[in-house]
Amino acid sequence: MAGFGASILEGILTFVLVYTIYDAMDTRRGQVSSTGTLVIGLIAGASVLAAGPFSAVAGLLYDNVLFPSQYSDSIRGVSDGTVRT
Repeated sequence: MAGFGASILEGILTFVLVYTIYDAMDTRRGQVSSTGTLVIGLIAGASVLAAGPFSAVAGLLYDNVLFPSQYSDSIRGVSDGTVRT
């Protein structure tokens, strides 16, 4: 999925999550119960499972911009046997 499509998907899933939070925690509908927090958690989990493979922007930003690798190895965590000082 292209960057624009992933952004649209993120926008839709964010809307669904925020709407669920407002709906579950609205005291005008009665007393807030623990079922509301369960529904919020389920929606958040479903959103991660649905959009996780398509929108890896945060992971790429974290790995490449905020904390780039100090080594030029293509496979992280695998050393070539030499000791670096």
